[in-house]
Amino acid sequence: ISGAVKTVYIVPGAGDDFLLQYLAQAGINLITGVPALAELQSQWVATLGFDFAAALRQAWPSLLAGKGGLEFEPPLTIENINPAILTTGRQRLVEKTRAELEAGYIDTGVDPLTGEMR
Repeated sequence: ISGAVKTVYIVPGAGDDFLLQYLAQAGINLITGVPALAELQSQWVATLGFDFAAALRQAWPSLLAGKGGLEFEPPLTIENINPAILTTGRQRLVEKTRAELEAGYIDTGVDPLTGEMR
């Protein structure tokens, strides 16, 4: 923490409010998949989630046509944004990076068919 880490992503279920409070008190900026805690707003970057309604809207025509067995991934959402940390310019970079990831221009090292590391 004291050497280099400035921001962390905490996966839902990987920690509790105590962990978030500890990290925030240590000056770490927080990105999580849970709603922002009011007392940690100054260190809160954003909350990541999924737009399940968008995936359902995408799947609906296929379902109505009787097609089954298809997979639809819900788009990533970014909510509870702290504009003091995740500024408009940084948000544009996040959106550009997300688009490049979705287009396959950035290799994550994960095989998209198996979900395993290469």
